[in-house]
Amino acid sequence: MSEKPQESSAAEKNMEPGSSNSAAVAVALTEAKDKPVLAEPVAQFFADHRDFLADHRALIAEQRHHLQRQYRQLGLSILNERFSIAFKVLTVFVGIAVAAFLGHLVWSAAHSEGLVIEPFDVPPDLEARGLNGKIVASELLDRLAALQSGTDSQRNPKSYSTYWGNDIKVEIPETRMSLGDLKRFLTDELGRTTRITGEVVRMNQALALTARAGTSGSRTVSGAESDVDGLIDKLAQSLYALTEPYRWGVWLQEHGRGDDAVEVFKDLALHGPAAERPWGYLGWANSLEDTVGYQARLRIMRQVTRQAPEMFIPRQDAAILEDASSQPGQSVRDLRSAAPLLATSSHGGVRPDLVPIVGARVRAFVDLNLGAFHEATPLWSRIVDYGRQGATYSVAAMLARSLIGEHDISAARAALETPDLRGTVIPGANALDRAWAQILIDTAAENWPAVIDAGKLFESVYLRYPGQRSLAFARETPWLAYAHAKLNDFETAESLLAATPTDCYVCLLFHARIAELRGERLRADQVYASAVALQPATPFAESLWGEALLARGETDSAITKLSRAHQKGPQFADPLELWGEALMRRSDYAGAVARFSAAEEFAPRWGRLHVKWGEALLKLERREGAQKQRAIAATLDLSAAERAELMTQGSGSTGSR
Repeated sequence: MSEKPQESSAAEKNMEPGSSNSAAVAVALTEAKDKPVLAEPVAQFFADHRDFLADHRALIAEQRHHLQRQYRQLGLSILNERFSIAFKVLTVFVGIAVAAFLGHLVWSAAHSEGLVIEPFDVPPDLEARGLNGKIVASELLDRLAALQSGTDSQRNPKSYSTYWGNDIKVEIPETRMSLGDLKRFLTDELGRTTRITGEVVRMNQALALTARAGTSGSRTVSGAESDVDGLIDKLAQSLYALTEPYRWGVWLQEHGRGDDAVEVFKDLALHGPAAERPWGYLGWANSLEDTVGYQARLRIMRQVTRQAPEMFIPRQDAAILEDASSQPGQSVRDLRSAAPLLATSSHGGVRPDLVPIVGARVRAFVDLNLGAFHEATPLWSRIVDYGRQGATYSVAAMLARSLIGEHDISAARAALETPDLRGTVIPGANALDRAWAQILIDTAAENWPAVIDAGKLFESVYLRYPGQRSLAFARETPWLAYAHAKLNDFETAESLLAATPTDCYVCLLFHARIAELRGERLRADQVYASAVALQPATPFAESLWGEALLARGETDSAITKLSRAHQKGPQFADPLELWGEALMRRSDYAGAVARFSAAEEFAPRWGRLHVKWGEALLKLERREGAQKQRAIAATLDLSAAERAELMTQGSGSTGSR
């Protein structure tokens, strides 16, 4: 008996929930079905533990339910976290967008420039008659826009203390706060926009128009009510002078009011803001050329270059004056030193849109002074086609000058017929350049009476612009002297040249040429040597010297001079053509053809070149080539002697220089 209770106790122990013998219970139940002997104890066991098993099943169900809720809560938590992250990211992006917008607004405001005119305050009776404040503002805007479009300047707008650009408008203030108000506030505080306000006031039988340009000050004009248009014109000019004094001075220059321009520039140079003073001196200098002379202008240009070495325009203008006064070496040097300034961030003070054409101008002037006329011609054509550019000379005359260097007289005449655009910065310089181009054309055509008659054209320029007479020694006198010498009036020729300065390169060249005409070969050689020493890098003296030596029959010496000229000006056609003629003197016709072919690259429309080329080919019995060159020459400009030589070739005989 003692053993059974112990066994029963052990079995009960093994049936406790969570016991390791749970599986054994299942096996026992299965076996109990097969063993009827055990069914009753098992049934009793389940009866005794029914409540326990039910509670256990309920616990499991409750745990499963809680677990499912936890899963759902976990999913919602993850979704909520994702939404939270997305919202935070969206908030960041919105913040960045707002900051970017505000930054752009501030940047635009800080870099804004322009002119805003608000409607004027106008008496009620004038408004009733149709003259309201918006109309006055619009009329003023139109006048200011016309003044600005009528001003031609190379100056970079970014260098102005105030500049309107093309942004000129009438603005009506809004009656409630808006984004536009914020933008206007930032623009007024950070930018360079000029805001104009004003009013019209009745004074007895007259009207007074007042305009205020921000911190720049105000201007008032008054007059009869019947002359409202005239009053608005005067007010516009007063405002232009107040807000953009440099451009106002340029406008005065271009519209024939040089004396007034001088006063504007002088005041700006002496009393203007520090950044504006070099520009004041620049404008002052430009105004002096027509009235006082080129030396005064050149002096100030060099002064500005020392004071503001970062400025391109005074360096360029000094170099152009050196070209005009026949100092080619100095002109080339100064042009080349100025050119790198165009590549700086400020472009040396030149308008960004104008930089390419100004760069072309620099190269064109350098080419003119080194004999590279074929390179200069397309550049000058491009400059002419560009239009207004603030030039201080005649671009049409420079194109004609280049074409004369290529010996294309007909094209030079056509170029000079092109009128220069209205509003030249220095009208006297423009007129003198055109007179000079005409005398170059007549000299190339060997029309000596026309050259002398051109003196009347120069006198008309000097009468109107007395300062331009200071350049007569380099632009008129040498050609007049040479024409007199060609007509055997050596006394007049010598007296004219006697007054020219010794550092004038072209003056020395004509001194030598006239000495050669007089048969004074020793003096001619001495003067040519002086010219070479004065301008050692320039090819023209040695080219002319070589031509003189060739005419004397000194072929070897001529070739020496011509080869040196070619080294200095490798794109200068004259030394190559003359070298070819010298080789013909040696009967080296093949060598001559090579030189003529090389010269043709730089002067394709030179009539004499094709005449001599045809002659050399004829000597080589290359008749088809000779005929081709004669046919080309027949269509080009030829002197009477050259045309006679061409006819001689056609008849089967040949001649030489």
